[in-house]
Amino acid sequence: MTQSPSEQRFKGKKMPRITDIQVQKNNKNRVNIYVDGEFLRGAEAISVVRNGLKTGMEISEERLREALSDSERESAFAKAVEYLSRAMRTEEQLKKFLSSKGYDSDTVDSVADKLREYGYIDDARYARLYAEQFGKTRGQRRIVNELRQKGILTEIALRFGSQEDGYARDNANAVADKFMKNKPNDTATLVRLQRHLLSRGYDYDTVSAVINRYRDQQQ
Repeated sequence: MTQSPSEQRFKGKKMPRITDIQVQKNNKNRVNIYVDGEFLRGAEAISVVRNGLKTGMEISEERLREALSDSERESAFAKAVEYLSRAMRTEEQLKKFLSSKGYDSDTVDSVADKLREYGYIDDARYARLYAEQFGKTRGQRRIVNELRQKGILTEIALRFGSQEDGYARDNANAVADKFMKNKPNDTATLVRLQRHLLSRGYDYDTVSAVINRYRDQQQ
């Protein structure tokens, strides 16, 4: 198990002492544990109580880590499941959420591994469903970029975000027809349409084909 820099500082000391346990300002259910005057880690308050940890107690680094690890993973897992029940998330989104709740990297990775194993998080499935949901109104470039921003690997984003030329053009035409409804088919409007389609992530060739269709109708 990877140790945090704070934990590594205490390695080798025979009997570190818990010098302070402070309730976190932004989360009253969690506390910060200080050993020998230095911050060691955050933990659920209930975990500290269950394990009888108190200021002034002498306890080995290994014993302290073991005392808190199971409770921390249990708590993090429960919060993760609740978070995922509200909407589908990517693995990176889940990890950022747990980290924001004060869980250390080992706990976050352990919970993410278990949830991936159970199928609660699946970046490939997320990318496929995302592309299916937004593929009719957004181009490939935008979908791929949005997936990458959500933490999806580029390889997976490209695999599911890619669109065949005919499919992309049909969708771009549909978006354009909706934009042009009740608007004049003139040069100024077509310039605005071009910007609109490009902002939706359609590539330049697809946008040009759509614009040319409207220009042909001007003649």
